[in-house]
Amino acid sequence: FSFEDPEQQLALGWKKLAIELKQARVPAAGGAEPIELAFGKISLDAPQARYVLPSTAVERLLTSVGAAPSEPTAAKAVPPPAAGPASAAPPEPRITIERIEVRGGSAEFVDRSGKEPYQGRVRDLSVDAVGVKLPERTLQSLRVRGIAPERAPFDLRLALPGAKGTLAFKLERLPLAQFSPYAASAADLRIPKGELSLDTKASLASAGAAGKVETKVVVHDLSIQGGPQAISVAGMPLDLVLALLRDPHGNIALPIPVEYGEQGASAGIGTILLGALKAAITGAVTSPIKAVGALLPSGGA
Repeated sequence: FSFEDPEQQLALGWKKLAIELKQARVPAAGGAEPIELAFGKISLDAPQARYVLPSTAVERLLTSVGAAPSEPTAAKAVPPPAAGPASAAPPEPRITIERIEVRGGSAEFVDRSGKEPYQGRVRDLSVDAVGVKLPERTLQSLRVRGIAPERAPFDLRLALPGAKGTLAFKLERLPLAQFSPYAASAADLRIPKGELSLDTKASLASAGAAGKVETKVVVHDLSIQGGPQAISVAGMPLDLVLALLRDPHGNIALPIPVEYGEQGASAGIGTILLGALKAAITGAVTSPIKAVGALLPSGGA
């Protein structure tokens, strides 16, 4: 399958799609039994997607098939319908999928809405899911792997066999210079170099609706160039703050704990500040050592 917008704002396609439907039960209208679908294996080979902002692709597609929304007109006042006996909501469909496999996927995103365009592409995407059940929202295991822009491998593992589950996510050395257009528009900052790594572990509850997430963020060799409107921290230039946060290896490491649930999400500010204070003290103590090392051959390693 291949679909491409003539303006190249939207594209979708894949090499091969295979769906094994093992059982389907569709009761007659008004029945009390839910629709039941049981799939064996769903496999998708080499899916590709491309999306460009700003985009008029959807509007043009709707117009081409005569489904564009009509102009609003003055509506006459219509009395609300008379209240009748409450009818029972139809039961939710029951869907089970034994296995989902995706191989060789890629997705490209282009943002031309700002002063400077951004273009990024996820490649070598693979997905393996086992034991999916709806509406229970459970799955035995899920693994998603790929290469994030431009050369950063990531690995997501999720298990939610019941009300409780686990999640682990790793991202290695995502180049940050590509995000300079967003940093410039948001805070008048440029990112000449730097890489980001994430290591996340989470315990889930309430079928994923609540949980505790522990994330270690490491920024490698970050360099920042601020413009006249660049932000400052406690009156200090941002590059000075970053210099204090760096460890002797040039990294900035911060723990970020987050809890979420029915009351929303909350971050462990104390843990984050303690990590930042520890990094700042280490950076301040080692600054003279790093200054001497910069004068020695090979950086004084």
